[in-house]
Amino acid sequence: MRVSVIVSTYNWPEALGAVLRSLVDQSIAPYEVIVADDGSGPSTKSVVNAFDGVRHVWHSDDGFRLAEIRNKALIEASGDWVVFLDGDCVCPPWFIEQQIRLADESKMLAGNRRLLTPSESESFLKHQRTVNEFIRESGAKKLGVWPGVFYRDWMPKKWQKVRGCNIGVFRSAALAIGGFDESYQGWGKEDSDFAARAINAGLNIRLGQHAVSVLHLYHPEADRSALENNEARLADVLATNRTKPVRSLLTR
Repeated sequence: MRVSVIVSTYNWPEALGAVLRSLVDQSIAPYEVIVADDGSGPSTKSVVNAFDGVRHVWHSDDGFRLAEIRNKALIEASGDWVVFLDGDCVCPPWFIEQQIRLADESKMLAGNRRLLTPSESESFLKHQRTVNEFIRESGAKKLGVWPGVFYRDWMPKKWQKVRGCNIGVFRSAALAIGGFDESYQGWGKEDSDFAARAINAGLNIRLGQHAVSVLHLYHPEADRSALENNEARLADVLATNRTKPVRSLLTR
């Protein structure tokens, strides 16, 4: 199965470099890696250019337009299974292998994250740590792969388990619901909207804990001034059981 990884980023080239290095160091290589750049400056492009074969999808900086840049990258993707990953989420070397193992045409895979402290993040970036080195040094056993999968399908309609920093889904299913809703401007809830509409369209949520976990580098919280409006948009999706977005490049 061909796995496309779409890495969203905005003006944090050091973190993006760590994420791309982790995708090079996979037991099974992704079919393609696409950086979805929400208007970063030239230093981000320089990081992308340092990695052979990584593609750069960019649009101008006109505010927080994460949903739109993800859709632009999704249009460019050609793999079967798409992983949406944030540019501050570093992957263990088994990440793609476990994505393939857990992929299912009827499921959306909800990955999770291990939040790093400011000091852990600083050290990770400064010394260009690998995830395996971090696990050995910190004893972060929860990042390891648990062999059992009996609990993964227990909460098939729990859209709250889906975080945009780590989502796996068949590209055909993402296209069928029109991708992400670009009416979400500013931080928050575009990932919940995506998951809720997928459930409305018949997909179930599969939990990826302890199989496709990532290390989330510390950063200050984003501006949340748009959150109230975005929560109202999400409430409408939950109330109406819509499957299509209000606005998307994929439905024009």
